[in-house]
Amino acid sequence: MKYQMTGNSKMVVGALLAVCLVFGMVQIGLAARHDFNGETVTFFTVVDHDIPPMAEYFAEGPNLVWLQEVEEMFNVKIEFNSTFRGQFIPEVVAGMIAGDPPGDIFWTRLGFTKMLAAQGMIEPLYGIIDDEYYQRIPSVYRNKDFYELVGTPYAFSSNDNPQRDGVLFNNPQGVVWNKQIFEELDLPNLYELQESGDWTYEALIDIASQAQRDTTGDGEIDLWGVGGMSRGIHWHQLAATMVSNDATWVRIDEDGRATVNVTDPAFLDALQLWQDLKMIHNATGPVGRGTFAGGNMAMMVSDMTGLMLTRDNEAVQDWGWVFYPKGPNAEDYVAVTHMFYVGSLALGAKNPEALVELASALWRSTEEYMDFPMDDFVERGLDLLARDGFIADRESYETFRRMYNNMNAMPFFRDFFVNQPGAEQAFRDIRDGLVYPATAMAELQPALQAALDEYLGQ
Repeated sequence: MKYQMTGNSKMVVGALLAVCLVFGMVQIGLAARHDFNGETVTFFTVVDHDIPPMAEYFAEGPNLVWLQEVEEMFNVKIEFNSTFRGQFIPEVVAGMIAGDPPGDIFWTRLGFTKMLAAQGMIEPLYGIIDDEYYQRIPSVYRNKDFYELVGTPYAFSSNDNPQRDGVLFNNPQGVVWNKQIFEELDLPNLYELQESGDWTYEALIDIASQAQRDTTGDGEIDLWGVGGMSRGIHWHQLAATMVSNDATWVRIDEDGRATVNVTDPAFLDALQLWQDLKMIHNATGPVGRGTFAGGNMAMMVSDMTGLMLTRDNEAVQDWGWVFYPKGPNAEDYVAVTHMFYVGSLALGAKNPEALVELASALWRSTEEYMDFPMDDFVERGLDLLARDGFIADRESYETFRRMYNNMNAMPFFRDFFVNQPGAEQAFRDIRDGLVYPATAMAELQPALQAALDEYLGQ
């Protein structure tokens, strides 16, 4: 049956059926600890970009069979209730205030989940999301920052997004580089710099400065050193720069208060990099992903969207993939993912341990429910990336592996900070040398703090 999206509509996709033995590694004895006595449990999930309603994923084929087996194991009836990204938080808040939450189990972006946690809308998971739990999920997902707010666990793993069928961490940020341009200009190999620890902000500036040039002698730049996915300082670039310099725009204090951190030196360094690239070193300009795809840009700061431009591309036939360069405040290379998804429970949920176990089974996010060995999780994901054309060579394969084992996230950034009045204009003015980062952020900070206080009710 086809899902028809009508805002907050529901669809029942499961039925209690007697089925055959459980797939592969599933241990029925463990799941049988929780019996819902035939009750209905509703998953409230987000519809986001190319992510369809989760009901569609479990509506037919092997996924429907698995849903039915999970219902049988837990003696439960599963329903799905979905809404679009922009309505997810308002519908949760409205439902909780009215005493009628839109679901028992929530599935949405990490940033949305932390916002709900800060507003007291989801259930703390003390004693459930603990050290024993972390040993049951793949190592790449064991970063406690994905599940905790000020030391309190509120979320649990969904293998990021079960609908991607094993492709790890959607859209990590990195740098894709045109190896043909590098060879023609005798520029340093970025894989070698990354391996030696010398792939830094300074190296980025130096290489971009050498690459940017007028190749035809007409007085116009036609080969760009480095750029982002779109014109200006795209939020992808800024997020990657912050994380690579061990910086963040908001910090959560010990008392749980969120404090805007945009005047911190590490944050300002991230902004200064892009001003220096353009205004001092003339190594970038008003360019976007089309410039790279056309073979006229040496390096592009990008997520995996940039790698899509290299597949079957005659203009960029030889390319590489590295971490964002390491900033002066950082000790190691760190990747950032901006669209990481987790599960959580409505505040006051009955029997939260059983609900977490049910979701873990449905999403195959803990070891006992996976249909392949957990130790093979990363290799399987990398193989899927290679199959889909996101891996160019052995070095990019290993870069992805390192990224997945050193991944960070930036809650609230895209969905709050970037959308605040004045933020986007401030980034443009910084890039164009109209204002220093410290001045722009000092002016923006009070309004940001006030807006965040109001949003989080603190």
